Amino acid sequence: MHVERALAVQRALAGESNGSHRRPAIDFLIAATAEVAGSEVVLWCFDRDLKVICEHTGQPCESEDEKPEFLRDAALVSRMEG
Repeated sequence: MHVERALAVQRALAGESNGSHRRPAIDFLIAATAEVAGSEVVLWCFDRDLKVICEHTGQPCESEDEKPEFLRDAALVSRMEG
């Protein structure tokens, strides 16, 4: 089931984007598996590949360059880093 969903998402991206379907197959499989697991699963992206897939499917994801909401407070961040 996961493989079929991964291929469907890749085909959809191929049909409506300019090269966005050219992502590693494992990223499509990871996204499909997380999608089946439910909306409480938030994927964490190291690179743009998985993030592009999540943006297409509407799945929740966070990326390495984004800080969680609780760390966006400058005072809290400085205390944690200092």
